[in-house]
Amino acid sequence: MTTLADLSRAVRDAGVAAANANQDTWWASCCDAAIRHLAALDRPFTADRVQALIPPADHPCRMGGRFHAAVRAGIIRPIGYTLSERPSRRRGVLRLYQRGVAG
Repeated sequence: MTTLADLSRAVRDAGVAAANANQDTWWASCCDAAIRHLAALDRPFTADRVQALIPPADHPCRMGGRFHAAVRAGIIRPIGYTLSERPSRRRGVLRLYQRGVAG
């Protein structure tokens, strides 16, 4: 029997796969390098911190796909939440990450 949680995971994974499938590979490599760099510092960080290190993405969903891939690869792990400092985010909630087991 398929549960609502199963369906939610399938929809999420399909969206992440679509975001990762048609992105600029150069931008993705910049984002991945920034995530690995911040993870190596072994201090908590957010997507705002990564965005400060790389050029802007062509679509807002790109960053989430890269973070999802890094979590699945064990490079980073979610450790909590914080509020964005960027004015455009208006103190929106952000996931907080730290180095993972493979980081």
